[in-house]
Amino acid sequence: MTDLIALSTAIIDEGKSTDEAGPINRINHKLSEIADGVAMVEAFSHCILFETQDGLIAFDTSGPRGGRNRL
Repeated sequence: MTDLIALSTAIIDEGKSTDEAGPINRINHKLSEIADGVAMVEAFSHCILFETQDGLIAFDTSGPRGGRNRL
């Protein structure tokens, strides 16, 4: 898993370029935990996942080719 908080800190807070920090819009289809109960899948349009008492919520602004609506 990639430490997305460290990557964003390097870019936003430390002013590092992508040459120094590495690519920021990666399409690797990997799940990275951001915080307890919050994760992200890096894909064409990133999917954010939230764990709730009622289950898992996935937020993705991708188009229909990225997956079917499961509601």
